[in-house]
Amino acid sequence: MNARYLLIFLLGTVLHGNAQVDSVRLNSCCLHHCFRDTRDLVTAPARWTGEDWLKAAVFTGATILVTTVDEPVRHFFQAHRTPFSNQLSRYGFEPMGNWYAVAAIGSFIGIGEISGRPRSRSTGYLAAESFLISGLLVRVPKLLAGRQRPDAWPPPTPYSFKGPFRGSSFPSGHTAAAFSVASVISWQYKDKKWVPMLAYSLAGLAGISRIHDNRHWASDVLAGAVVGTITGTFICKHHQRKKITLLPVISEDTWGIRLLLTR
Repeated sequence: MNARYLLIFLLGTVLHGNAQVDSVRLNSCCLHHCFRDTRDLVTAPARWTGEDWLKAAVFTGATILVTTVDEPVRHFFQAHRTPFSNQLSRYGFEPMGNWYAVAAIGSFIGIGEISGRPRSRSTGYLAAESFLISGLLVRVPKLLAGRQRPDAWPPPTPYSFKGPFRGSSFPSGHTAAAFSVASVISWQYKDKKWVPMLAYSLAGLAGISRIHDNRHWASDVLAGAVVGTITGTFICKHHQRKKITLLPVISEDTWGIRLLLTR
């Protein structure tokens, strides 16, 4: 290969950055990003396109469809509960939506700060932001919908929505938290195929534990998973730095480099 072609190829390869975010630090800029991300996520429907509204309609339809099997799913899990499954859910799966998620966030931040690994540090701070914002987002439908938890008394149906401040089942906050962290980790390490699979699987177990423990309906868990995933993905996209990509331009009589500014 001609030396100049090789040089162009190498420059284009080296300067074409990964999609991961590696520039987040705990400073005023980070706090500004957190405020901006919350604002932009809440007001996002005002900027939705037809495709976005279609996705929202599909999500709404899927949630309504799952409510038709909420009762059978609840009965299945309650009929198969054992002392062992109760302990496994309580100490193994359910904490993935709170304490284990916080521990994962702290681990990424600690490793990143101590070892100087920017991807790990950024992952931890992004996950923390996603965790907090998703927790705020689920508060609104929880308070307004007033859906009764499956373990409420008298025993409710999946359609027991009593209005503002009279229930807190929909959506599942634990599940949203687990998926808000899992989606950030998956985004940051999507170059390692096993990481997204593991992250989302563990988050899914957090959701299953809420059904097993009779604390949420299956549709609550689905909604929480969607909220958490959307939050984490949205935040990662917002924090992506624009990158310069150099592409070789080669013809019979000319050669050069084309610059592309991308996220």
